[in-house]
Amino acid sequence: MTAYPTAVAALGPAFYLKFDETSGTTLADSSGNARDATLSGSGSTLATTALTTPGTAIDHNGSGRVTIANAAWQNTADFSIVGLIRPTSLSGAIYIWQQCTDGSSGGNWFLRTSGTALQGVVFRSTGNTFAVSSALSTSTTYHVAMTWDGTTTRLYVNGSPDGTDTAGSGARTTGQAILVPGGRSDGGGSVGTQDDVAYFDYALTAGEISTLYAAVNGSDGGTTRKFGPATTRQRQPLIRAAHL
Repeated sequence: MTAYPTAVAALGPAFYLKFDETSGTTLADSSGNARDATLSGSGSTLATTALTTPGTAIDHNGSGRVTIANAAWQNTADFSIVGLIRPTSLSGAIYIWQQCTDGSSGGNWFLRTSGTALQGVVFRSTGNTFAVSSALSTSTTYHVAMTWDGTTTRLYVNGSPDGTDTAGSGARTTGQAILVPGGRSDGGGSVGTQDDVAYFDYALTAGEISTLYAAVNGSDGGTTRKFGPATTRQRQPLIRAAHL
């Protein structure tokens, strides 16, 4: 099935990692922008069973990092990042994607799991936004997205809005590399499998994210999950957390 890569390409990603490599440390950018990523560290396994087809995925169970070196195109006023994840652990703070210096306690933005919820944080000149999703489950595949439009952080799970926040003020901070998975000093645990991670230098709309999710699932508009152990996602109560 090529519907998902086609749908991603149609939205003009700034980079798009399909993780279809079977070996090596260079991971190809499929956006057409020649922004290849570098795999380093240990515990990351290529050629893992794909979360969407065709191709393969990458499994993170250690200190491995996929790094996209910082450049001006990463530092736009707004952005989006979207991909498929299959968490193997939902305990503590586990960083999925982030723009930060590896091993630091700061950063520009991150998407992580904390307990069973997704948390999307954008660091602003004064304060931070802190969007929180409803509960996830281990060993289940999710299509997730995080967007920032200059004032609001939004999370989406399986094509549907699932958490927003507008805290803080001023522009977002910029200037650091994008890491897949993230490597903040307060993180830990096994990230699990990731596939088809795409970054956009603008904020995707809810309709565009719904279209991407529908492309994962075929032509049913995203109403039926064709991945993971369940056929529909059961909504859970919103989990709140204190701002960083």
